Amino acid sequence: MGNEKTSGTGLAPNIAGLLCYLLMPFTCGFPAAGIVFLVIEKGHLDVRFHAWQSILLGGAFWMAWFICNGFGALVPLFGLVFRLLFGLIFLASLTAWVICMLKAYQGERWRIPYLGDVAAKQAGA
Repeated sequence: MGNEKTSGTGLAPNIAGLLCYLLMPFTCGFPAAGIVFLVIEKGHLDVRFHAWQSILLGGAFWMAWFICNGFGALVPLFGLVFRLLFGLIFLASLTAWVICMLKAYQGERWRIPYLGDVAAKQAGA
């Protein structure tokens, strides 16, 4: 974990990490806050990690949405199957989002499987 008392934004790192995730549901899963914090934050590894992880979580959510809707539209017979699959992905994403916010606020780097490893690598952690 980074040992700085504040992030480049002037916020406490746990608050900045929490904010990386907080706005995702209000932007339909688009990780706008994560992108902003990634651009602003240059030094604090915890904040950069949470910014990257929120971007990857939002990207994975959007990719799943496009794939499920695309296949559901191409093959109407399987539309219900893809809607159910996306429902499960939505619940998993929602669960990961809540855990990420709680862990970021606690000052921890909880890693979403696979995405967390990529986020840590990108953040330089």
